[in-house]
Amino acid sequence: VRFASGNVQMTNMAHWNIGFCAWHRQYLLAFERALQQVDAAVDLPYWDWSDPTATTTSLFSDRLVGSLGPATGPTPVTDDRFAAHQIPTALEEDWGTTLARGGGLAGTWPPSSAAVNWLENLQFRANDTHPLWVFWRVLEAGWPGAMTATHNAAHNFVGGHMAGAFSPNDTVFWLHHANVDRIWANWQTNYLTGGRVYGDDWPDPGEASPLDGRTAPYGHRIDDLMWPWVGQFAGAFESLSVSPEQAALIAPLVGSELVRVRDVLKLEDLGYTYANPSLA
Repeated sequence: VRFASGNVQMTNMAHWNIGFCAWHRQYLLAFERALQQVDAAVDLPYWDWSDPTATTTSLFSDRLVGSLGPATGPTPVTDDRFAAHQIPTALEEDWGTTLARGGGLAGTWPPSSAAVNWLENLQFRANDTHPLWVFWRVLEAGWPGAMTATHNAAHNFVGGHMAGAFSPNDTVFWLHHANVDRIWANWQTNYLTGGRVYGDDWPDPGEASPLDGRTAPYGHRIDDLMWPWVGQFAGAFESLSVSPEQAALIAPLVGSELVRVRDVLKLEDLGYTYANPSLA
């Protein structure tokens, strides 16, 4: 981010801090709306991590998202409807331009339904700080000794393109992140009791994280804009980690609506909900 003062802050608005939850909710919503411009009846489904039978027999099949690859390493997906799924050269990350899966981390998946329920109810206040800090950390990356089979583990379980920086190349990305969002929504429902309202489910911008002692970086605080939904302020948001070819693929999103973290906290305001209630 390049501020009016000229100062530059390097930050990843989609990962590595609490904004992970909000950024991916907006990303899902933008993708679903794009699909609905083609077919108004489309809704994004979610991948229920805690159902291993459905994962192996239904989700990863030629009927839905195509098969998993071998444990020995990523290979092209050959199911009929996915055999022709091509990836832009600028986004292939050395796996080739045909969707590849495999080489995932055996034994890391799936989490149990009890573990997911525990996560949705996690209200641990480390050093008396807001519980979102710990919930986010477990949801995105897991926590050794507590719960490791969460967001990151699923990417690595699938392997191939799904395990890289451009994981949305793989169709299963969207189902995976819909479940991430569903778990966060259930956590919000469980937290917003006893008179709490939306906004209370986010730390104060000045609160230091109990994990690293730092306040959240730009893009992760409740009133921050989330790139690339930054409208006329697009010139202040520069990405130094993508090539010009990659930037050209992102360009259609720049200059779109202004979206702040606060804008995506309440599912009802966004016009969608999930089929099952909280497990609390």
